[in-house]
Amino acid sequence: MVLNSDASEKENGTWHGDSIEIALIKYVLTKNNKKKELEKKFPRVAEFTFDSSRKCMTTIHQTEKGILVITKGAVDVLLGKIVIDQKPLVSEFERKANEVAYEGYRVIGYAIKEIRTLPEILNGEEIESSLTFIGFAGMIDPPRSEAKEAVSACIQAGIIPVMITGDQKLTAKAIAKQLGIITSEEDLILSGTKLAALSEKEFSNIVEHVRIYARVSPQQKLQIIKALQAKEQFVAMTGDGVNDAPALKSANIGIAMGINGTANSKEAVDMILLDDNFSTILIAVKDGRVIFDNILKFIKYILTGNFGEICAIFLAPFFGLPFPLLAIHILWINLVTDGLHGLALASEPATKGSNAKYFCGKDGTAHTKSWFTDGFSHSVRSILGYSRQHSTLANNYFYRPLF
Repeated sequence: MVLNSDASEKENGTWHGDSIEIALIKYVLTKNNKKKELEKKFPRVAEFTFDSSRKCMTTIHQTEKGILVITKGAVDVLLGKIVIDQKPLVSEFERKANEVAYEGYRVIGYAIKEIRTLPEILNGEEIESSLTFIGFAGMIDPPRSEAKEAVSACIQAGIIPVMITGDQKLTAKAIAKQLGIITSEEDLILSGTKLAALSEKEFSNIVEHVRIYARVSPQQKLQIIKALQAKEQFVAMTGDGVNDAPALKSANIGIAMGINGTANSKEAVDMILLDDNFSTILIAVKDGRVIFDNILKFIKYILTGNFGEICAIFLAPFFGLPFPLLAIHILWINLVTDGLHGLALASEPATKGSNAKYFCGKDGTAHTKSWFTDGFSHSVRSILGYSRQHSTLANNYFYRPLF
């Protein structure tokens, strides 16, 4: 764990590097505080950095007897690279790893190999073959306390949360159940391997029912987004890695992590979470919907009020009546009735259940049309009601100039 890690401790005591590696190193230091001595005794001479397609990382160290190869990564991947002598033990290794994964732990395997000399040309496949599996580490990244509430609020607001993770299916399933992402038997879990085996049509048929994607490649993330968009879904995606940039750019709303996000991911997105907190997205959605709701209220108010003016101006000539309103009259009415009232409507706080209304048309036009129709009908009703209840005043309004 100590040698196969890029995490480093600064002079001020803080750690720099991947959060998983930092957690592993801190655990090791509680058992053995000889990190620097081990790094000096077994210096690193070469490495193969972590790759999302290989799903492992390999470091190569010089020893007194030769070369030591240490590989860290997904257990299922490492078990496909072990020596023949360990092949009969694969099922037992898998069983023990799955027991830990069922409890929501992220399982990281370790394997080693000793060779006499370092090849002049390093070949990753050759170096990462015939390994001896030596064990695995289980670590848990518990969901934040507010995450479950945020997921529940998203579902109530019409937002469907989908988990895309590098963890194996069992770990992802356990975490998703804790958060409430999986709520029924219709919710599916799809691994990267199974996704690759599906045709475009087969995937299109199930994409709206998949709630968890486990061990998917960056290209598959892009495939998921395009498949959802083809189903007329408005897709927002969060990400923090370099490989996430293409998918973040293709999403309708790309969201990068402000603390742990890479520069590439931040450049490709529309929004950056400064606190890396999922619940912050929900707050932004709620505020956005309040603003949108208030805009539509104002439009409805304008339609209702101005429709009477339009009817008065256009219908009067048909009945042989003089124009009831001059330009100055219209300007005065709009100034008195629209300005202050519009400000009041625009600054209204959220009403009960406003976050549960979702104006989720892809471009918002469907709901805007319904509001326009609603505003038009209110206008007609208000004029008819006004004329019935106040016939005298209505006559004055239609037959005489106001000034």
